[in-house]
Amino acid sequence: MNHLIILGGALLTVVVELGFFLLFGFRTKKFIIGCICINLATNLALNYTLLGLGNVIGSSYNLVFLLGEALVVIVESGFYLLLEGKKWELIPFTLSANCISILFGFGYYAILALL
Repeated sequence: MNHLIILGGALLTVVVELGFFLLFGFRTKKFIIGCICINLATNLALNYTLLGLGNVIGSSYNLVFLLGEALVVIVESGFYLLLEGKKWELIPFTLSANCISILFGFGYYAILALL
């Protein structure tokens, strides 16, 4: 997989998840910068891990993907709780933002597969 394709997916994730949080009122400069940084870090880490393990995990790819996404939600939720204080509503918001960005990501990769 091309590095630019992975970077494009990471940028799409940032746009989708940041947009989601902005809609729900998380608009401080600190939160926006933190959201961009944590999403780039977790998305790139997950995608490069999956890319590196692709031949090793074979038919277990979907399971590893789901476990990786669960870990991403845990890491991002923890990061946001540290960043914003104990605003517990950030946990379901983070889960929701990640579910939406996964759907956008599936669409992104499906479109690229057609090209």
